[in-house]
Amino acid sequence: MSSIDNTSMITVLNYMPCPIIVNSNATSYKFEPCTNGVPSVQIIPYSEIKVVNSTSNIFREGYLFFEHEDKDILYESLGIKEWQLILSQKDIENIILNPTKKGLQRLIDVKTVSYFERIRGVFSKLKKCGTYDISIRVQSIIETRYKELSRGIVNTKIIINPVDTSSDNDDVNILKEQIEELKKQLFKINDIQKNDKDEKSSNIEASTSSSKRSKSKKIQ
Repeated sequence: MSSIDNTSMITVLNYMPCPIIVNSNATSYKFEPCTNGVPSVQIIPYSEIKVVNSTSNIFREGYLFFEHEDKDILYESLGIKEWQLILSQKDIENIILNPTKKGLQRLIDVKTVSYFERIRGVFSKLKKCGTYDISIRVQSIIETRYKELSRGIVNTKIIINPVDTSSDNDDVNILKEQIEELKKQLFKINDIQKNDKDEKSSNIEASTSSSKRSKSKKIQ
């Protein structure tokens, strides 16, 4: 698409796992849920897109996306800045499952509750599956940021540390190494105690034998 006007027909995509309804001056549009990663589609006039954008954050917060080749022109014409940073469902899922400092920073930089609800929705879905290794630290960051937004704290006070990007598996591996080291130390202690007991037992036996010989001589 090289140009755009009010009559241009825009392909709008819903990657959300739930239906979405948007209202314009003329009508309303219902988007069916995304199925197996395949988005539902509606073709909407640009004039209607402008109305929807002026009355909601549905495009700014990634609830609906535009067809790829139209993105730059559409977002620019709608006055949506830094649209490249809008988190997709896949972006959010990847950040939660493979946390990096940059990725987690993108999550906590979200400044509205409605936008953050998307993040919580993906997190909740992954957690319920029970098949993913989600870091406890990531869970804590998501919960803390949501509480901040609920209290009206727009700019987060959370500081992402490198340790926040390690997985629970890393923690488990460290604990396993510590346990193995403790086992080695316990084995050494047990060996020392056993040797001490054996030595004491030998001394007692030697002392008993000596005493018996002494008594035998006296009797004679």
